[in-house]
Amino acid sequence: MILYKARVLFRILKENNQADFDEQLMLIEASSAEEARQRLEDYGAEESETFTNIRGQLIHWIFEKITDLRPLRFQNGLIQMDSRTIESEESEEALLRAHRINLN
Repeated sequence: MILYKARVLFRILKENNQADFDEQLMLIEASSAEEARQRLEDYGAEESETFTNIRGQLIHWIFEKITDLRPLRFQNGLIQMDSRTIESEESEEALLRAHRINLN
């Protein structure tokens, strides 16, 4: 079995036709990328629903698509889940500020 990282996107359509989106980060274990994709699509279909929220508004929760699917690789007992590059003249300072990290 292979462990995959996936992002699944849902559209949240409100009565006033305003759309919001919900992106879910998921881990899925499957024997292949095809199996992982099918299981995620099945999940999306199962989670899609129409309901009335606490404000009495009709809400449509709609599976849109899988936005990312990639296998995770173990290296020295670690798994890198995600990575992003911050491009800036002050990238280290920007990263430290964003995460409130103090290296002193």
